[in-house]
Amino acid sequence: MRLGGWVRGGAMVAVVLSLSASSLAKPPRRPQGTRWYGAEPHVPLASVLRGNDGSKHIETVGTVGQLGAAATRAQEAASKRTCASWARVGSAWSAVDRWGQVAGTRTMKNRDFYDVTGCYETYFPDDAAHNNSSPFAPGRIVLYASTDYRPPLSAEWRPGDAIRKEHAGFVEQLTKAVVDPKSMCKPRATPLERRTIFFRVPGDVKDAVEGEPKKERTFAVSGGCALIVAERTGSGAWHSTYLDASLANQNASNDHAYLPFAVFDMNDDGWPEIFVHESEGFGEFYGDAVISHESHGVWKLVARSPGGSTA
Repeated sequence: MRLGGWVRGGAMVAVVLSLSASSLAKPPRRPQGTRWYGAEPHVPLASVLRGNDGSKHIETVGTVGQLGAAATRAQEAASKRTCASWARVGSAWSAVDRWGQVAGTRTMKNRDFYDVTGCYETYFPDDAAHNNSSPFAPGRIVLYASTDYRPPLSAEWRPGDAIRKEHAGFVEQLTKAVVDPKSMCKPRATPLERRTIFFRVPGDVKDAVEGEPKKERTFAVSGGCALIVAERTGSGAWHSTYLDASLANQNASNDHAYLPFAVFDMNDDGWPEIFVHESEGFGEFYGDAVISHESHGVWKLVARSPGGSTA
């Protein structure tokens, strides 16, 4: 309670202003949800937040748009706040492999502020830099999640040689069609099996077509000069459901513009997300992105980390 007043006709009129405890209370803190650190570099990538209807949505930390595009002042400020608040040396995080399975708990051991991105790049005991191996090699820990994360069933699919051969032919033809012949990117620089992940979606996904039997669906995501998400139909044919070759068609492209490194359901909607490492020509900018299957049946880039740079 506090007293206030004003003078009316020479007399002091007292007014009692009563404030309830609820009006004095600070607004509730926005829930952090499940927090995700990217693979390379280890900077915040996304949060998975629960909505009022109980569903979970993915919220990006970096700017979703052209890789390396300038953020608005508000986006930049929000990203810097996230980078600073998450990067707590000594904090515990779940180490996650390419299929979303938890390999154990790891403690953040160091952080370095990088002024180009305005973000802290953090370090964990499993960092590939310490043993000179690729952070994206199969079997490696690739992502770090807050310890409230619960792993989904693995989406791994292991097709036979014949299906892999069919897919390889499809990717080669499509890449040739979408990558500029003048591009510096060499489509065959890295064997296809090292830049492809085969995965499946079970038959009980929430947005299955009404009236149709819920059959398992099978996909592959491939990187290199083009990022291609393709589905194998019941007839055995492949068709593209997501395609991006913009990085390869830049003047100074590299042979690893896109590298998918993990596939798993991060928001419990029955569809796995695809995690991709992106890199501009000579490393001017690089970072990780998340592609999600939207309820209307389209794959869409929904999150991107602030990334890193050799600038």
